[in-house]
Amino acid sequence: MRQDTDPLPKYAAPMEFIHSVHEALTHQGLNIPLSHLMVVSGEPFRISYNPDNPEHSPHTVFHNPLRTVCRVLGLKHQLYYDEDYQTAWNRLYQNLNEGKVALIPFDSGHPFFAASETPGQVIGQNGYTITFDKSQLSHKWLSVDGFYELGLDGYYQFLIEDRNRLPDHRETAYGVFRLARKLMHLRRKVSGGAMGTEAYFALAGHIQNSLKKEWDDAQQDFDRILKWGQIPLSQILEGKEMVIEYLQSIRNTFEDRELALFDDAILIYQQMISLLRTLKINFQFSTNLLQTLSESETDSPSFSQSISRRFRQRRFLQSLKACQKLVLAISTIETNAIDKFTSIVRLSEKLKI
Repeated sequence: MRQDTDPLPKYAAPMEFIHSVHEALTHQGLNIPLSHLMVVSGEPFRISYNPDNPEHSPHTVFHNPLRTVCRVLGLKHQLYYDEDYQTAWNRLYQNLNEGKVALIPFDSGHPFFAASETPGQVIGQNGYTITFDKSQLSHKWLSVDGFYELGLDGYYQFLIEDRNRLPDHRETAYGVFRLARKLMHLRRKVSGGAMGTEAYFALAGHIQNSLKKEWDDAQQDFDRILKWGQIPLSQILEGKEMVIEYLQSIRNTFEDRELALFDDAILIYQQMISLLRTLKINFQFSTNLLQTLSESETDSPSFSQSISRRFRQRRFLQSLKACQKLVLAISTIETNAIDKFTSIVRLSEKLKI
């Protein structure tokens, strides 16, 4: 496996490269809202939790969001894999010179690449524009193990080509609801992480187990759990906000009984977002408490300081318990969302009859 001079994360979270897809499609002249891309990819409905590495949970992928986006939007696409860098570079350079757009995995996301007018160079764009030659790109293009469904260690590039059909908004929405129902209701483990609604119970169970341990034995668990409350939780919250934006944008496509179900779904997601925001605040409060406790461990406490420390420990445990209750409440609301999507899909099938 290739080794860079500086260590890099294995791969970036999927939510991040939907932003790159948005930029890539805009570059190709397709003005598609980010919320639309995010929702049709299935990302807002995907949740996982790995007790051994909660911070890595967003990387656990059961489906290919890029392939899903392109299939739904009628975009031709290809996923290429090469074992060695020289072959991968040659393929990328040729593809870009043919006017195609390629997404490749970086440590900071999945920038898209376009052709450069200078021979032997390519242009990477992801909120910025930077030119790479073959040697420079080799230090940023991650050789990843098991990228998407191929499962081979090497260099991957995802090509987005021309549009060959225009999607039907109603059928696209029904497809989104079916995918949402599948991803949310999924109850299995992938790479050691619990997926779907099972992820909430895995997180709640991890919190419960940590609360049963002695303080010194539980601190590693506390640290892992609280890391999930940072980037992973922020991504989940962003995704749910995108769902509401998407539902509101397509609402006028539906009518009569469907509209009532749509309004119910929007209300469910508004409730979910409210709880997620509260959970994020609670996680941050717990993180600050634990940090303060960790910083005070180096001091030689007096009797009064020991009492104060035990009080702050109890306060921290109470805050973590409150987080657990919120997680279980969110799981209940997510189950309600599954039921509502199921009702919408069933109604659409009846209307077809």
